[in-house]
Amino acid sequence: MLLPVDDSKSVLALGMTAEEITVLSRSYHHIDVLPSAHRYKIIIIGKEIVDDASTGNYLSCLADEGTLVVVGSGNIRREIKRKGLICLGDYAALPPKQPRLFIPLTSKKIREIGISFHSPGSRRSKLWLSLARKLNAIGIIEHLRRNTVSFWSNSVNFSNKNTIKNWISERVGWEVIDLIIYAGSDAVDRKITALAISSDCNKKVIARIADTDLGTLAIKRESEALKRLAQSSINNLVPSLIAEDKYGPYFIQLQSCFPKSAGQCRKLSNLHIRFLAELSKINRIKTPVNQTAEWKMLSAPLELPDTINNMATNLVKNGVAGKIVECHMSHGDFVPWNIICEQNGILVYDWENSNPTGFPFHDVFHFIYRQAALVGPWPGSLALLKAMRKSAACLAHESKIIFEPVLALSLWCIKEYLCKPDSRLIELAIELNRTKNE
Repeated sequence: MLLPVDDSKSVLALGMTAEEITVLSRSYHHIDVLPSAHRYKIIIIGKEIVDDASTGNYLSCLADEGTLVVVGSGNIRREIKRKGLICLGDYAALPPKQPRLFIPLTSKKIREIGISFHSPGSRRSKLWLSLARKLNAIGIIEHLRRNTVSFWSNSVNFSNKNTIKNWISERVGWEVIDLIIYAGSDAVDRKITALAISSDCNKKVIARIADTDLGTLAIKRESEALKRLAQSSINNLVPSLIAEDKYGPYFIQLQSCFPKSAGQCRKLSNLHIRFLAELSKINRIKTPVNQTAEWKMLSAPLELPDTINNMATNLVKNGVAGKIVECHMSHGDFVPWNIICEQNGILVYDWENSNPTGFPFHDVFHFIYRQAALVGPWPGSLALLKAMRKSAACLAHESKIIFEPVLALSLWCIKEYLCKPDSRLIELAIELNRTKNE
């Protein structure tokens, strides 16, 4: 993200795990784990290097105007300073055990924006970020310095040329002074999300970066969704697509940034229902159930628990395949942490899982279930099904789409289990079967 994009040069990676080197190989094809005879434009020192003397020896391998990256903190930093290198920037890596959020430690304002950039779902993470925000407000940042990634150069003439930061600056027409980075999980379709900031912090843009083929496909799906939304009645409640292109080994998308003036809303409200009703007007089509993506999953060979498998079998036996349903554009990951609540409406981002012809009411079910399962508290399967039915009925009234509870809930339950298996979905399936005639 912050290194020059040039895979023709060799990178020296020291003290790094095999997994870290594998990730690095997505961007650089030539990676040495021991120094060779030549000098390197980029040297990365991982946490496994603890010998200060050896660090000093490795620094002699750094080419002119080269970049040194140090993961972690400690005595190595003092040795680097003693060798006369210039610190280009420090980034706090949070949480320390499994870093996902990287915040520049430059100014209080940028740190404040960085701490607020990612909205975690868990209570523990929310409490941690709340404490970090309060400590930053009074200028205490030692807790952020305990686990850092720092960038150094042996030249006062270091340039951001050939970096993603410079690429973004050229596309938006103003200088990007720094990036706040959310790496997320290292899945095969992973996307890195960065917030690019101007020097006065008044200009911001979101960058989505992929370094895998599946990640690139996910970003392109989101771009297509944003293009459709731009022509809709809710275009002011979703990000605007600014640019997308390939740069070196990366595929990058730029989109507008929402203000973080408001927070999440953990409960489904009338604002959510009104938004989903407007979303249901986009690309609304009538189609047989067996032509939907959700139904086509049933025709593939599946390994499912008996309860979920019986649910799928019953749907096939009940002859609903030819039933006509009204499908429409869906979000695909409609959850509190992808939504900003304001007084008169909600702002919704992260459209990579959007389906142009999604099954009706599934966004409602997804919101209620994921909030209960991932954040809590879990109210029990009966209470959750009642909440799903009630909210879907409200959306049916608002959108004028017929709600068939057993069909909609069964297909959603199977799809959800295939995406993220969980014993609580089996619980829900049992309860749905027991109460299907109520």
